[in-house]
Amino acid sequence: MGVRDRVNGSVQAVRGRGSQCEEVVVVPDDTHRRLLEREKHERMEQIEAILRRLNPELTDDQLEDLMRQLRERSGLADV
Repeated sequence: MGVRDRVNGSVQAVRGRGSQCEEVVVVPDDTHRRLLEREKHERMEQIEAILRRLNPELTDDQLEDLMRQLRERSGLADV
């Protein structure tokens, strides 16, 4: 039997009968985190496409360097 926490979305497995319930495992629901990571990745791809379109003279290396700087300055270095 599982109980979903409405605040953080974790699932708590409970074992036992009546007042003798025992908490077994708490499994965090990371769906929200994965969705945010995917959205960040998509945004960075959109920014890269915009930079490419507005600056067709940029070489691949220059564009890669700009994207690296953007990730570092925006705190998205892991994307």
